[in-house]
Amino acid sequence: MTAYPRRPKDNEIDWNEPVEAIYALIDNGSEPYTFVNGKKVILWKVHIEHPKFECVAPFGQVAQRDSIKGSVSVACAGGLLVITEAQLVGGTRTHRVCDIVRTVRVRLGLDTDGELEKLDINREELEKKYRELMVCGKVV
Repeated sequence: MTAYPRRPKDNEIDWNEPVEAIYALIDNGSEPYTFVNGKKVILWKVHIEHPKFECVAPFGQVAQRDSIKGSVSVACAGGLLVITEAQLVGGTRTHRVCDIVRTVRVRLGLDTDGELEKLDINREELEKKYRELMVCGKVV
């Protein structure tokens, strides 16, 4: 058997994977992460729940926030992943995951379309500033 080293990108959670696969990634302790409103969040402790009702939601969608327990439940293929401990990168670990995910109107994961749109807006602003500097003769 040949084993290859993991890359940091390998620890990004793919919410399209089955709930058991996501659980296994988090359970192996390799600092698995996702994004909440564009901020990187490491998930430390989770468990799986199989609700008695069918949860119809896009994978990665926050299905429930429990402000008493502090947990957040996320819709996945095959069940809900309940996050009980997490950490914003640069912050401290917390059992109050509901303080990181403040609403059920959030879908976890990187919003690549939104990020590309922001980059495009930034590029347009930079091009505008560059043209203004060119007109003023300030660009060398």
